[in-house]
Amino acid sequence: MSSVVIAGNTSGSVTLDAPAIAGTTVLTLPAVSGTVVTTATTTGISGSAITTGTVGVSVGGTGVNTTTAYGVLAGGTTATGAFQNIGTGTAAQVLTSNGPGALATWQTAAGGQLQTQVFTAPGTWTKPSSATQVRVTVVGGGGGGFGGTAPSAGSPGGFGGYAFTSNVPVSAPVTITVGSGGNGGAAGIAGGTGGTSSFGPFVSATGGSGSSATPGTGTVSSGTAISIVAAGNVGNALTGAGAPFVTLPSTAAAAYSIPAGYVAGSRGTGGSVSASGSGAIGGAVVVEFVG
Repeated sequence: MSSVVIAGNTSGSVTLDAPAIAGTTVLTLPAVSGTVVTTATTTGISGSAITTGTVGVSVGGTGVNTTTAYGVLAGGTTATGAFQNIGTGTAAQVLTSNGPGALATWQTAAGGQLQTQVFTAPGTWTKPSSATQVRVTVVGGGGGGFGGTAPSAGSPGGFGGYAFTSNVPVSAPVTITVGSGGNGGAAGIAGGTGGTSSFGPFVSATGGSGSSATPGTGTVSSGTAISIVAAGNVGNALTGAGAPFVTLPSTAAAAYSIPAGYVAGSRGTGGSVSASGSGAIGGAVVVEFVG
């Protein structure tokens, strides 16, 4: 093996060894001034030593030189294609897949949490800009109990009507009325009729009768109207927490639910012999919306 020794300008030297191998090895130096990188330096090269160009995905890089601050990076259009920056979107947006072969995009979330507002007194409901669906349950006020006269006891008043509708086309604020419960009748006198509850022109429910046990009847301009018929003198209609949209039987006593534990539209108890009947519980309007 032959060696060539190159002395340094002031000290040291560089030795070029030519090992005994078949063929000829050619070392070509660049025709510019600079530093020759050797095997010894490339095995421990640091990232800061790369100052220009891009590092491709095929050798562990990203294929890009800059990105959007805080942006989300996605793979390239091929297995070794340069990374793509999806950006940051805006507050409350969600990153949504557009399927294979397409870059995901930031989009406004569809819908939102189910929210509920319960009105037990008249008021105004304004649709939030984020709401996409509105569903309304309306219950009329119950009827007051009939006062008893000897030798018979009085009879209970009627339940307030129940009605609901879905997908209400609401844009402007809606005026809400809530029917009050009918007063109990004195001995031999019919109790007062419950008031009507309504959600603007979209849905309403009439109050229960105050003169007998006949329930009030729900009426609605669109959607479904239901009459509540229940045995007994207690307010067992629409009580407790839970979903209000159930299939209501037309003849059997049952406990139905509206949110927040409100009892709505129950009828007043009939008076005992020569005693006044009791007053009834008022109605309610339940507005549910997603957004």
